Amino acid sequence: MGDTAFPPLAALAGHPSHLPLRFTRFFGRGREITELSEMLHSPNVRLVTVTGSGGTGKNRLALEVAEHLVESFAGAVYFAPLADVVDARLIPGALLDILRVSRSPHRDPFEQVVE
Repeated sequence: MGDTAFPPLAALAGHPSHLPLRFTRFFGRGREITELSEMLHSPNVRLVTVTGSGGTGKNRLALEVAEHLVESFAGAVYFAPLADVVDARLIPGALLDILRVSRSPHRDPFEQVVE
């Protein structure tokens, strides 16, 4: 068999967002998705908190809304799992890590996140 060069595989370049992959389909909650999406498109809203009992699908709903917003926010949509952060003072540092922003030894992590 001679030296036959194979062409590169025709595969996608990877996952196009900063959101975790989901391997199941999402059904229902269209009203909530629309409501949350509208809130997050409002210039007066910078943060939305989804609350409820454990196991009711808050994270899954948030991820579905985030996926709907990726294009309109030019890919700048991130998932910030903070359940394991036990001290509120550590949240800014966790956010820097999620956003992949290098921590500055001369600046407060909160100031860096806000900037």
